[in-house]
Amino acid sequence: MDEKAMDQPFFEISDLTCVRGGKTILSGVGFTLRKGEVAALLGQNGAGKSTLLKCIMRLLPAETSFRATLEGRDLAELSARELAQKIVYVPQIQTQSFPFTVRQFIEAARYAHQSPWNVLTSADRALCEKVLAQTGLSDFADRPLSTLSGGELQRVWLAGALAQNGEILLLDEAFSQMDYRNRAEIFALLHQLNREEEKTILFITHEINEAVQNANRILTLKSGKLLFDGTTADFLASDWLETTFETSFLRIPHPELPFPAVLPIKQLNEMP
Repeated sequence: MDEKAMDQPFFEISDLTCVRGGKTILSGVGFTLRKGEVAALLGQNGAGKSTLLKCIMRLLPAETSFRATLEGRDLAELSARELAQKIVYVPQIQTQSFPFTVRQFIEAARYAHQSPWNVLTSADRALCEKVLAQTGLSDFADRPLSTLSGGELQRVWLAGALAQNGEILLLDEAFSQMDYRNRAEIFALLHQLNREEEKTILFITHEINEAVQNANRILTLKSGKLLFDGTTADFLASDWLETTFETSFLRIPHPELPFPAVLPIKQLNEMP
C-alpha cells in the first residue's frame, strides 16, 4: 500500500496493564499499528506476549486496564461480535477436540457475520471453499479434526481465522508445529493477503529469522514492558536483539534476502 496510508494511525493500544494472581504481567504497554503493516512480537518465555494478545481480545477483562482504538473508535464500544468482525485471534495450538470436520469448523468461523439463527449464505460457503483452497486444506475438508496432526490443526485454525475475515490478524505462535515448507507457504499466503486485502498482521514467534524476514516492524517485550518498537533494520543494527534475549547473536549476510540470518553465538560454540 502507499506510504501515506502506512503513516496513518490504524490500531492503537495505550497503557495496557495486566495483573494475574497478584503478579503484574504487563505494565504500561502501548503501541500503534498502521494499516497494512506486518509486525512481529518477540520476547523471552514469560515476557507477556500471549497475555498481550488475550488482553486485546478481552479474554482477561477483569484483570486488565487499557484503552484500544481501531480507526479512532474505542474497542470498548464494540460488542464481542463486532470485535470478532474486526480482529481475528489465532491462539497457540489447541488440544481440545471439537466434533467437527475441517469444513464444518471453517464454516463455523463465519459466526461473527451472522445473526444467531442465520444459515450460511452462498457467499459464506464460497468464501469457506476459497479459504480451504488457499490454505491447502481442500483434500482434508471432510476429515474430522480428531484425525489431524498438530501442524494440520494449525492450518485449520488459521483457515478459520481467514474465513472470519477480520481486518487485523493476531497470531500467537500459529505456525509452531508446522514444518518449514508449510510455514513458508503460510507466510507467502499472509503476505499475499497483506498486499491484496491490506490485512494488518501481528504475529508472535520464537523463530527470530522468521520474524526478521517476514515483518517490517519488530516489537519486543521484556519483563512485561515494551522494550523495542521499530523497524526490522533498526532492530538488527543495534544491540536490542541481545538485550531482549540476554544472549549474543551472530548476524550472517543472506545471499538473497535483505536482512541477515541470525544465530545465537553460544549455540555455535556448543556445536561439535
